Order: sequence, then C-alpha cells, then structure tokens
Amino acid sequence: MHSWLPHWLGGQGGRARAEPLSIGFYVPEDERSLASLRRHLKQLDWAVPAIVSVSGPDHALHVAQDPGFDRLIANARHAPRVLPMVQNIGAGSWEGASTARLLADRVASRSLAAQRRWWRVAIRPDW
Repeated sequence: MHSWLPHWLGGQGGRARAEPLSIGFYVPEDERSLASLRRHLKQLDWAVPAIVSVSGPDHALHVAQDPGFDRLIANARHAPRVLPMVQNIGAGSWEGASTARLLADRVASRSLAAQRRWWRVAIRPDW
C-alpha cells in the first residue's frame, strides 16, 4: 500500500520516522495568520509560508515579500525550518491548465527550477 512513498517515510520497505512533525501553514500579509503563527511558533518543526507562485503563459515566478514573517522567524528562539509553498495561482484564480503545460514541458520546468531567485527564497541563511 505504501510502495509509492519514499523510503524515509516508510515506503519501499523503509522505516518511517518515529516522531510526528508539527507543520504550520502561513498566509502572507494576513494579521490573523501572523498572530496564530506567533502563538504556535514554539510548537512547530516546519513553517510553510504561501509566498511563491508560478503563473501565466510564461510561468512567471512571483515571490511575495512579508517583512512580518521574516522578522518573526529571524528573531525566534525556536525557529522552525521554513519550506515556502509554491502555488499555481495568478490573478486570483488557480491555473491548472498552465501548470499542467509547465509540468509536461521538461525544458520549461527545468528552467523554473534553475532560477536562482527561487533558491534564494527557499534557502535563506537567516532561516
């Protein structure tokens, strides 16, 4: 049943990690989301901010700036690891067809993955 899971999650004959993870999702520029994250920060292993989107026919990469989130993580005693969520949303709606084209196009998907701008967001030394 779990043959599709990576070995480190217990699939393919591997052993799953014994401790559960606490993961919190964060909506940028939303005061209620920031307040909730602030209240629960010490309990989290990972924070997943929805700050990256890929949209349009050219699959443009957009990164939302959120100084409140950045300050909270940078000043936290127990800062969780950060994994930015990449969404396929643009102009207020989901772009399923555009994302399907992106994923089917090996050159376009590799080009997106290779963008240095994306890596600077995902792997910040101060996180």
